[in-house]
This record gives sequence, C-alpha cells and structure tokens, in this order.
Amino acid sequence: MNSKIGVKLREVWLRNHLVEMKKVKLGDLWEESKIVSESPNSDKRIKVKLNVNGVEKRPNKNDKTGATKYFKRKAGQFIYGKQNLHKGAFGIIPNELDEHESSSDIPSFDIVEKCNPEWIYYYFKQGNFYKELEQYSKGTGSKRIHPNKIAHLEIPLPKRKEQDKIIEKIKLQENIHSKLDNEIIEQKTLLTKLKQAILQEAVQGKLVSQNPSDESAVELLKKIKKEKERLIKEGKIKKGKELPAIEEDEIPYELPKGWVWCRLGDVCKKIHYGYTASAIKNSDGIKLLRITDIQNNKVNWRQVPSCHIKESEIDKYLLRRNDILIARTGGTIGKSYLVGNIDDLKSVFASYLIRAIPLININPNYIKLFLGSNLYWSQLLEGSMGTGQPNVNGVTLSKLKFPLPPLVEQRRIVEKVDAFMEFCDELELRVGENKEGSERLMGAVLGESFGNG
Repeated sequence: MNSKIGVKLREVWLRNHLVEMKKVKLGDLWEESKIVSESPNSDKRIKVKLNVNGVEKRPNKNDKTGATKYFKRKAGQFIYGKQNLHKGAFGIIPNELDEHESSSDIPSFDIVEKCNPEWIYYYFKQGNFYKELEQYSKGTGSKRIHPNKIAHLEIPLPKRKEQDKIIEKIKLQENIHSKLDNEIIEQKTLLTKLKQAILQEAVQGKLVSQNPSDESAVELLKKIKKEKERLIKEGKIKKGKELPAIEEDEIPYELPKGWVWCRLGDVCKKIHYGYTASAIKNSDGIKLLRITDIQNNKVNWRQVPSCHIKESEIDKYLLRRNDILIARTGGTIGKSYLVGNIDDLKSVFASYLIRAIPLININPNYIKLFLGSNLYWSQLLEGSMGTGQPNVNGVTLSKLKFPLPPLVEQRRIVEKVDAFMEFCDELELRVGENKEGSERLMGAVLGESFGNG
C-alpha cells in the first residue's frame, strides 16, 4: 500500500474512533491487589524488568524468613516496580506466573471490566510516557512511585471492544517490529563475522595476490633485526630476552610463499606498560590517555585529562604517531588503538595500557589489523588471560605468533582491508537506519492509537 494512502486511511480511522474516547482517571480503572501470601515461597517470586522488557520469574535467592510481607499475584494483573516505574519496570502478569508473589514494592492491580489491562500497559509505553512519571517519585535516598501519586492521571478510554481492536492492531505491528528487529540483529551479527573473516584472510595472505618480485619477508626480518641491533648499540632501547623460536608444531597455518612466521616482539622496538598517575581535569598540563578515553577506536582529545609527571619521565611515556596501545584488563581487554597524527599534542598513556612501538620496516596499520584478527584473539585466550582477573601482559604480547608478509604486500593488504571495512561501515549504517525507522514506526503506531500521533 502506498505510504501516503496509508497515512490518510489512519487519519480517517482516528477521526471516526478517537472522538469516542473519554478521559478516565487511572485510580478509577484499577484497584491494588493485597491478597497476603500465607505461606511465602522464595521460589515463586516475580521480577519486573527495566526498559519495558516484561515480567518474569525471579531466580530463587532462598530469602530468609523475615518481616517482609508478600502478596499473591494473578495472571492478567497490571504490575510495576515502585522504584523503577519511570525506567520501564511495568507489565502484565503472564499466565505462567499466576499465583506467584511479590512484596508491596512491586504492587499489582485488578483492572475494571471496561478496561483491558493491556490498554494501560500500552498507554504507559507510548511515547515513553512512563519516563515522565519520575516527577511523582517520593522519598529520600531510594525514591518510590506510590499508586496514590499517579491515581489522578487521566488516560483516554474508548469502549472495551474498541480497545481490543486497537490492541490487536498494536500487537500485529509489534510482531512485525519484532521480526524486523531480529533480522537487524542477524544482519549485525553477519557484519561482525564478515569483518572478522576479512581480517583473518588478510593475515593468512588470502586477501591480495602475492608478487614474486617483492622482497621476501625473510629478508625483511633480517633488516628488522639489524635495525633493532643498531638501536640497542646506540642505547635507544634495551636488549631484552631472546624470544623463543617458533617450532613446527606451533605454526597455526601455512603461509604464502614470501611470508614468514615471527613473534610480535620481533617487529616492535618496544612493548611496555604505561605511566601510573592520577587524572587531573581542567588542566593544561600533559595529557593522560586512559582506556576509558578510547571509544570505537577513536579518542576525543579535548576530554582527555592531564596528569603530573616528572620531566625526566616524559620522553619514556610520550605518545607518538603510529604507537599502538593495547588494553591490559577490564571489559576492553585486548582491544587496540593506533595513534594517529596528534600534531603538537603532548600525552602520555596510563598504566592499564600497553604500548607497542613498531620498527621502521613494518607497517603499523598491518600490526593493527593483526590485532583485530581471530589469530590474535585465539592466542590471547590461549595464553594471555589470567585465571582470576583476566589480563594481558607485555611478555605474552611479545611472544604472540605473527605472520609477516613482505613490506610492499603489507601496504596492499592494508589498502584492501580499508576498502572492505569502509563498505562494511556503510552497510552497518544502513542497518542502523533500518532499526531507527522500525522504532519510529512502532512509536507512531502507539502514539496514533492513543490520539497522540
């Protein structure tokens, strides 16, 4: 159906039906249910989820017997959480939770015959109306919304048959919205897998063709080792422990001709931890880049705090273009960030980050894409995660098996990956637009159903 025609039809329908809606006070439509549970059962407790995600059975916590009074709840009752109503903690009790319990902090309500309980549910949901109810929360510390504080609210109420018809239409649209939402989730999952496949093929030498005239990675590795030896001799870096050779049975897969296996530490000038300092806001001093400042592979440098650091320590931790930072611990463990052109900006990096400084004969962008591949993540899971608090350390990073292509091929791989990722980002943007469009349509249906469209 043409969308403009559809809009006109809805407008006609609304004019013919919404005029019959009367405003009725919420307190006249419900009555709080207060049937005391004589034999409270901790295995039959109800939980109301946030963000309008429904009502479900609460996990058994084996609550101790105490003064808390519990009440029996019935299927079809409207229920909400006093502390979190304005956060979407409300719903209709499903049949499978009939005869379950909740405390007075999660009250339930019998709804009068002329009102479908779902009518109240969808009214609260439309236009995120429930968020406006925070103004009725009372108390110190933990605020609650008591039923008597919202009993005066007036909601439009057509005849019961009309309510049922409107709710049926809303549910039909919800079903369509849900299917579309699932498709969008699937599309996002496929895009994530596609990106991983691109990176994995890149480090397996399958993304671009090999050129026999390129200088082999074996010769490149010799140059890299010579460069490292020169830096050690000049006192610019310290000589570390010899990295173990990669044995035959360690090799993850066969590399193309011209490539060679080495360790990540072989192609880096240095891998070391950041500086320990307290963050200082609203200061013009040297900045302190933290894990939390890196979001979606980007840094908003204007929001990065400063720190106190001795003059003698600055050069050791000062960030430079093409440095690679890796999160040591926390929810972002293993995630990496390639420092771009920071011009005259002076920043050091915090102790929960590890810096890897690529040598001049290695493309830093190639190292960065390696740090996003399944090869990298599988090695982290295998050897870099602690049994207690998971963490990544400099030693295990140095020992990671690293597939080294010829230098010229590294550039070709990076260019190809960038082109593919740009295409994936465009697809991701379209998926996001589809999701926003679906949510707007669902919101419009709810709004129109209550005369707010």
